[in-house]
Amino acid sequence: MNPTFREFLTQFIFAGASLAFFLSLAFFFLKRKTISHYFLFTLLLVITGTLLFAWFNIREIYFRPLWVNYLFIPLNFFIGPSVYFFFFTAVKNGYSVDIKKLYTYVPGIVVLILLPIFSALGLLHEKVTAYFEQGEIGLADILLVSAFLYNHVFYFLIFKHGAIVFDFHSLQSATVARLFFSLFIVVGLINIYGIFAFALKNLTLMYVGAAFIALLVVMFFLFSYRYPEFFALLETLIDHRRTEKLQKKPKKKKSSLEGINLKELHLDLVELMNNEKLYMEEDLTLARVADELGIKPYQLSEFLNSHLGINFAQFVNRFRIEKAKQLLLQEENTSVLSVAFKVGFNSKANFNLLFSTYVGKTPTQFIKEKKAKKS
Repeated sequence: MNPTFREFLTQFIFAGASLAFFLSLAFFFLKRKTISHYFLFTLLLVITGTLLFAWFNIREIYFRPLWVNYLFIPLNFFIGPSVYFFFFTAVKNGYSVDIKKLYTYVPGIVVLILLPIFSALGLLHEKVTAYFEQGEIGLADILLVSAFLYNHVFYFLIFKHGAIVFDFHSLQSATVARLFFSLFIVVGLINIYGIFAFALKNLTLMYVGAAFIALLVVMFFLFSYRYPEFFALLETLIDHRRTEKLQKKPKKKKSSLEGINLKELHLDLVELMNNEKLYMEEDLTLARVADELGIKPYQLSEFLNSHLGINFAQFVNRFRIEKAKQLLLQEENTSVLSVAFKVGFNSKANFNLLFSTYVGKTPTQFIKEKKAKKS
């Protein structure tokens, strides 16, 4: 490798690792964190570790005991689950993560525990780069490929959820759909590049791949400032497209709502929202509301979709916006952000977006307009 190019890669990878680390700290120490921030913190920390080990290798810095040099393998197993949970907790309103879902981190934890044993049994090459330099595929290389394939299961699930906005109409009319599609293209190309670099046994190309990941971190940093409302917009667009699709579907002959008094169910649902004010809970889920009503989640979902023409997130957000309108007028000294958190939103960007969608003006414009009418 050209010494100048090697030095450039070294500095760039280290810069990416440093940025990922400081970003992880920034999200961890946010005053008001949501569950998505914790998963973003985890993801950025894992990327930091992965890039640092690439930097150690290119600098030819090795550790004892031997297995420490292979810590990037379990870290790679953590990338897919972290991306998945960050995406869904950021995009899906009320998405909950229980202990069963966290089992997706188990493969990485198992590999982490087994590394010292593999090392003691002599199953790890003395040099991490042995596959690329000598062409000898070892256990560590098999585990790394396994981590790569494992992560792609989670990428596919994200793609499956968001693919509804990849139709021609959405891509043509919605900026957020184009951005989301572009993000998938970029990540996909980086992954394809990684496959070819590994297959060609080219260590230089692998280091360039690490530089691409570092570049992705920089892009994420710039992207998060340029489009702070991205996930809120994406959530709204996905919900809108799903509702449209459900309304176009022919009604099934057999309904899960047979035997249920729909008028009574509607009254109970509205009463539950008005009296118990469940909508003010940030992590409110469809299952929780269905349980309060004594029905199954799929029955409540069918009722909202088929009889009210909306999904659960839209139903809850209507109550949140109405309550926010009241609070903005009643509590004049309270900030817009405080009102947003009070009624159940987890970010100001999301609140502003949905308030504008339902009311036709921003919260600030709404307050000014009402004050002008009073005077």
